[in-house]
Amino acid sequence: MEKSREDSVAQRARQRRLGLQLRQLYDDVISEEIPDDFLRLLEEADKSSEATSGRAGGDNASSSQPEK
Repeated sequence: MEKSREDSVAQRARQRRLGLQLRQLYDDVISEEIPDDFLRLLEEADKSSEATSGRAGGDNASSSQPEK
């Protein structure tokens, strides 16, 4: 029975280390600047989405229907 308790303690320690490493990675990614090219791409996608939503009743419902 003592072995399973040791396994549980070791597993919790591994999970704790993994959680800390994941948080550190997340924090590093969040603190990075967004490249200008990517920001421009996002802006273009927003503009395209806004232009598309202006057609077909505002929600582009025609795209979900099969073409004839």
